[in-house]
Amino acid sequence: TEQAHTRVAYVPQDPFLFHATLEENITLGQQNYDLNSMEIALESSCLEHDLQFFPKGLKTELSEGGGNLSGGQRQRVNLAR
Repeated sequence: TEQAHTRVAYVPQDPFLFHATLEENITLGQQNYDLNSMEIALESSCLEHDLQFFPKGLKTELSEGGGNLSGGQRQRVNLAR
């Protein structure tokens, strides 16, 4: 059986986001990601609701550090990552 400590992740309170698209920030630039995994990540992080407010959805360009997002949105992007 899988040990509990292998299912733990660290998400900083003040996450760093790159000057890139929302999608690139979540995938860290990985080109061939699984769409199902992306959907699960968006749902699990509660970011899927926010997508409707981004002008280009996952293709929305983020400013360095995610200054064009709220603090909660920055955290949800990092959780999705």
